[in-house]
Amino acid sequence: MSEIEKLNQLSNIADQPILERIITGTIVDEEGEPLIGATVQVVGTSIGTTTDLDGTFSLEVPDDAKSLNISYTGYESTVVGIEGLSTVQVTLATMVSQLDEVVIVGYGKLKKSDLTGSVSSVSAEDVAAVPVSRIDQALQGRAAGVQVTQTSGAPGAGTSIRVRGGNSITGSNEPLWVIDGIIVGTNFNLNNINANDVESIEILKDASSIAIYGSRGANGVVLVTTKSGTRVGAGKPQVNIGLYASTQMVPERPAYLNQAQQIDYTNQDAILRGVAAPFPGNPSDYPDNDYFDLLLNPSPIYNADISIAGSSENGNVNYYNSLNFFDQDGLIENSGIQKYIFRSNLDFKLSDKLNAGLRMNYSRIKQDNGVVGYSGLLGILPTQPIFNDDGSFNGVNEVVGNPFNNPVAPSQLDIDETTIGNLLGTVYLEYSPIDNLIIRSTFNPDITSLKRNEFTSSQRPDLPTTDSNAKISTISSFGW
Repeated sequence: MSEIEKLNQLSNIADQPILERIITGTIVDEEGEPLIGATVQVVGTSIGTTTDLDGTFSLEVPDDAKSLNISYTGYESTVVGIEGLSTVQVTLATMVSQLDEVVIVGYGKLKKSDLTGSVSSVSAEDVAAVPVSRIDQALQGRAAGVQVTQTSGAPGAGTSIRVRGGNSITGSNEPLWVIDGIIVGTNFNLNNINANDVESIEILKDASSIAIYGSRGANGVVLVTTKSGTRVGAGKPQVNIGLYASTQMVPERPAYLNQAQQIDYTNQDAILRGVAAPFPGNPSDYPDNDYFDLLLNPSPIYNADISIAGSSENGNVNYYNSLNFFDQDGLIENSGIQKYIFRSNLDFKLSDKLNAGLRMNYSRIKQDNGVVGYSGLLGILPTQPIFNDDGSFNGVNEVVGNPFNNPVAPSQLDIDETTIGNLLGTVYLEYSPIDNLIIRSTFNPDITSLKRNEFTSSQRPDLPTTDSNAKISTISSFGW
């Protein structure tokens, strides 16, 4: 065989596709709960995927693949063989080192090794691993059996949380939130809490764990414990400063007709219908406005944290104080959120049997609610002018003559902003007459003030009246 024939033969072999097959499977924990976001990777390659909301996966692997590596935060990684298999069922075991960790439940603290109920834990390290603007976002992919879904892309938007699915068709399925022992309910504004102040988050999922909360905990309970100075060396304050900045990018949109293509399409449609072409001139004679680009821009995010924690030399006084600033612009014009949050946690050991303490969190939030919708921008023709010849905002569809909701008008003229102040605190006194018995008395004020400013301009072309409309709404609440 000649050298040329050998090279041709090798080339044909190289051009043959590598045989592949599909491997499906389910990843669960020791209780049979699906693990959402578990990593599945073909050993020795970069081929991999993650499990979905049901803990299942489907992965296309090379035909000669022999094993998969399965990993999930807080669980022991494992390698499973897949030779001759198309489906696998994998159970991951909790890391042994985590069994000695202390978790918070409704009636006190327990070691994981002594825990009989179903509880998922998220540590401060887990929260700090990925910067988030709200503590509920830190639960995504970190708690087995807990489904966390972002409800909106607007700055400060919350999440929808389902602990082991929904229990009601018409009622709320949101879990009960408890922050430092304060029951704040199911609809508390979690923008009031700085995620970097969180020491741990426990999700109580079964009946035995949530029994102390009664029917309020029917959809699960989320316990949030904030940091204290107990872990800092005596007499030596610890100062932490954290800064980060990032940018949200505008999502890629589908390919639409450009201005010249749209004009050609619209004229051809008119000819087929036997009417006059709406654009008889050259494309350069007409506007070429991209409303998507006009109203959507990359949005910066800035976050600054400073905290000081410590304890007295004898350990009788522990303190943690922090200040947080967060600023995020929205992708769409006139949307964004700005937050200032101050926290002070103090603990006093008055005697061997008597303790007292304070938890105080004050937040001030200014939120631009946005006056323009995202979806309507994609359907506006580029030939649609923004302004009339006299400088007023255009309000007529140039093709069909119908009214046109010009999105640039409200973005430049209207105002819709909300300012919220919240004080959430706890003052407690603990007395322990004997071992394993603690008598605790608390006072938990929750004070909120809300002010919303709304203004609708008379210069908007889509309004039937020439009168502007301004409204100021205020709401104050006090609970304990």
